[in-house]
Amino acid sequence: MQHRTTRVTMPWRSLCVVGFLTPCLLFGGWFWQKKAKQSTPAKPIPANLTPEQRKEAIKLFSSFIRDIDFTGVVYGSDGKPLEHAKVFADIRQSRRGDYCETQYTDANGGFHFQYRNNIGFEFQISAPGYYGKKHLRLNEHVTGQTKRGHAFIGAKDVRYVLEKVGPAKPMVKMELPLEFHTRRPWEMWQAAQEKDGEPILLRRPAFHKLDMTGKTPVDLPHFCFYVRAETKDGHIPANTKAVVREETDGPRSFRAGQLPNALYLGITGEGNGIRIWNVPPDTPKCRKPLPLRFLKEAPKDGYTPEVLIDQTHSSATYFTFKIGPWYGKGWFVNGCLRSTSELDEDERVKLRVVILIQPDRTRNIRHPPMSGF
Repeated sequence: MQHRTTRVTMPWRSLCVVGFLTPCLLFGGWFWQKKAKQSTPAKPIPANLTPEQRKEAIKLFSSFIRDIDFTGVVYGSDGKPLEHAKVFADIRQSRRGDYCETQYTDANGGFHFQYRNNIGFEFQISAPGYYGKKHLRLNEHVTGQTKRGHAFIGAKDVRYVLEKVGPAKPMVKMELPLEFHTRRPWEMWQAAQEKDGEPILLRRPAFHKLDMTGKTPVDLPHFCFYVRAETKDGHIPANTKAVVREETDGPRSFRAGQLPNALYLGITGEGNGIRIWNVPPDTPKCRKPLPLRFLKEAPKDGYTPEVLIDQTHSSATYFTFKIGPWYGKGWFVNGCLRSTSELDEDERVKLRVVILIQPDRTRNIRHPPMSGF
């Protein structure tokens, strides 16, 4: 009798679970559809808005659900249309879910997207011999509103220019986490060493943690990258006013007392030095560290052993450098924080620097496409 009871009750347990989940799923679908309709603005973007007002309106207009009927044209840096460039789209729709599609540009460099009920949409463009463009969003190309109340992305013949790689050569990449301490050893990295009187470029940088009591950077081994903060009476003076910077991902603020008042990046050894690259105003806006692509030839001179880092006006700093017979380029994110150890009164700052060195000893620092660059 007990055996029969077990066989009869098991299906009822399953039916109870199904009966509980079904209303939840139905309610969840109804809720998100209602949320999508509420998230869609009721009015199209007026034509008489200021640039800032239009920017805010676009943010609201392109939220949640969008319909796309968009065309673009891909050009090379020589101004000619690129045929057979690859356009890879990552699409997220409210009903179909996530999926990807690939298309190739026609003889005039054109491509066309047409999708409905999009929750998310991104695409990237690539072509052999050119640097690609990734994670391109269409929010800024909202042109109206559909009858169903969805934001409509209907821009036509939007121009995309791919930078030609040119005579690029592989470069040696090094990531250098640097630290400066007021009462503890400094942490630095050495990119080259001397052997039998000749400089040798290291395949991997050598780490050094050296006591700098009573010493200056002149006393350090040659070919070392280091960071140094201004000190006064054994402490690191801090910024006295709050700093707000406009970055790619939006504004970022640093309160008073958070940043070192003066910070320096340097290379040790006679004849070695750094030269800060001020990004030209006409450089296309892109996520760091992509502006390194526009550094194609290192200057022959103008290098100094130590440069002052301005942390107040931009999100990243780009530079070229000369180390021994080699030239290279690098970057780091501004906003090096000043912190105090809980164990003692030691104050420190950290700075992560990424460098690319041209091993053939030429000033050609045009690098081939690589991850993150």
